[in-house]
Amino acid sequence: MDAPEVDEVKVRRRGLLIGMGAAMVIGTLVSYYSVLKVSYAHSAPYTGGAGDMRWLTSVLVSTETGTDWTNTGFMVGGSIFMGLLMWLRRVFVWWPLHPIGYTMLSSWASFKLWPSIFLGWMMKYILVRYGGLRMYRAARPIFLGLVLGEMICAGIWAIVGMATGVSTGYRILLS
Repeated sequence: MDAPEVDEVKVRRRGLLIGMGAAMVIGTLVSYYSVLKVSYAHSAPYTGGAGDMRWLTSVLVSTETGTDWTNTGFMVGGSIFMGLLMWLRRVFVWWPLHPIGYTMLSSWASFKLWPSIFLGWMMKYILVRYGGLRMYRAARPIFLGLVLGEMICAGIWAIVGMATGVSTGYRILLS
């Protein structure tokens, strides 16, 4: 019988895969429940879904004015630019711009998170530049611990708030 496959941090991959799968299933169920609860409590203005598609259709093709060629042109141009970024990233190893950066550029979360993203990038750059790969690998658990600690605190306070029905004052990505 073969020994279980273990990676460089001494974690069994099979156990990690099962844990990740369970977290995905639990997260999906909790998300569905939360969306339904918010939808019924607030008459469903926050759920998006097909409503967003109807809004997009009404912007691009209106019965009164016809097709909005300006918005359609920007969508086509953005799609072509995104395809170009994806192709450049695939063909040239040295290409510095990731297509996800372009996609996230206009999202609400990127406006809230850009200082943290920039700080993380700068710390990684300094570590790799002056400490090399060894220092980067040694520092990874510290930064992963910071992210995990923040998410655990957010999760605990979210559960406390849901259980007590009282706002805990802990806001994630709210201004």
